[in-house]
Amino acid sequence: MKYIYKLASVILMVISFVGCYKDKGNYDLRDIKPVIIGLDKSVKTNVILGDSINIYPIITYEDSTLINDDDYTFKWTLDLEDKEGWNNKNLKWKPDILMDNKNLTIHVLDKKTGVTYVRNISCRVATVYDHPGYLVLSEKDGKSELGYLTLTFDYTSVPGYAIIKEAVPHTGVYKKTNGEDLGTGPIRLHEHHLRGGSVKGQQLILQKSNGVDVVGTSFEKVFNLEETFLGGSLPQGVTMENAMFMYYVNILSDNNGSLYTRIKSTDKLFHSNYFLTTPISYQGEVLTDCRPIYSVYQHQKFALIHDNKNKRLLGILDGGTVDENKPSIDAGKVIDIPAMPSEGEPVAPKGFVPLNDLSGYEVEHIGFYRDPDDYYRNGFVMVLEKGGEYFVQKFSIDRADGNILTLVNCSFDKMNMSGVSGTPTKYYTLSYVVNSNDLLVVFGNKLYIYDTMNPSDPLHLYYTFTGNVNCMNNDEYGSRQIGVGLDNGQLVVVNVQKPINVPDEYKIIYETPIGTFGNIVDAKMRIGTY
Repeated sequence: MKYIYKLASVILMVISFVGCYKDKGNYDLRDIKPVIIGLDKSVKTNVILGDSINIYPIITYEDSTLINDDDYTFKWTLDLEDKEGWNNKNLKWKPDILMDNKNLTIHVLDKKTGVTYVRNISCRVATVYDHPGYLVLSEKDGKSELGYLTLTFDYTSVPGYAIIKEAVPHTGVYKKTNGEDLGTGPIRLHEHHLRGGSVKGQQLILQKSNGVDVVGTSFEKVFNLEETFLGGSLPQGVTMENAMFMYYVNILSDNNGSLYTRIKSTDKLFHSNYFLTTPISYQGEVLTDCRPIYSVYQHQKFALIHDNKNKRLLGILDGGTVDENKPSIDAGKVIDIPAMPSEGEPVAPKGFVPLNDLSGYEVEHIGFYRDPDDYYRNGFVMVLEKGGEYFVQKFSIDRADGNILTLVNCSFDKMNMSGVSGTPTKYYTLSYVVNSNDLLVVFGNKLYIYDTMNPSDPLHLYYTFTGNVNCMNNDEYGSRQIGVGLDNGQLVVVNVQKPINVPDEYKIIYETPIGTFGNIVDAKMRIGTY
């Protein structure tokens, strides 16, 4: 006896790439021949904008025999949206927009049974710049220029050292992307972020002509910096030269060292609300000759400020407490930094200079690093000069309860400059190199290493470059390398994992040809997300 089953809808789960199907008719169950939608392993659906996505599905029955295409209809969708002309078995598509984590879906309809089989394929369309590397700000032919060096690292071939599998320098990327010149008088780069998620940070480009904010993965212009100020223009006669953007409180400093802030209404947007055109004051005085010190902020939620006029350090809060993820009445508040270690902490070493009174010393450098005793605590390295002698002062600041800051892990040592002539021209604290205690000191084109844990040791000459060093950066947690920008347009990627012991053949990971980028003003390892 023949049994007939009348079905309103049938859903089959088929192992090996078959998702789901829909029943559009009545049929004998024994007529169903489930199909399997397979893909060739060479199919690439993560592509660069301008490249094509070509998918040739391999569709078989369970016994691996190929289906008869005439018995089926085919359709492709993008996030389940129909596209004109996408009614073929094979997909040949050249995306014209950027996209991330979209689903291409093939729908295979059995004409006889009305059953539709589907398979989802994740796709991503990015720019050639959406790849780890260094952003480079330089001056060339009297104009600001933005470049990018994409890098593919190999951390396994040589244990303990990074080597480069592939490096591609890109020049003039802002003009290529936006069809206009960037501006003039390049000053600084600053990456800023949203809280959480997968959206990569935007890049703020500070320059004398006007600051510009760009998308971090494509370098498309978002807007000019002046548009972020109340009234749509910068305070008259000033240039913004430095920045520290936290989740809620964004800080800019101008060429006079005046500070401007805005308090964002949400940490889920790169920009909200406006900067005030009036510089901030503290204790009845408009702050001048100040600069924010770059550091991480997501845990301690404050920015360190060097007030050079009053020879002290200050702080600006990002939120009310370290446990809140929203702005509070304290957001943007200026506070004192403890002058000396708090009661109950080890006493400051001999010579330690109070942080509320740095008079008598010239502050040559303040750099941030992760406190090795507490990942969530911000440590800082200061280089102080007095009478031609140089001193290194280290301390960590802990914001553990509300607005109360404590000073811990303090040290003060005289640098051993024996065997080195001249005056230091640049410093860099290795912010993210794990378990590093090294300070980088530059004399023109010579890079020296100073071991802050062995302060009596003299500076160690590490490398001599082809040009003078203008900037150094390794803003990536756990990074083993640092980007060094030279005045001759060369960007050099240097191995800094325990640098004093690095063999000569592993010191330089990669260097661009001289003149690649013009006179490099700033270079930043792109962080991506926070």
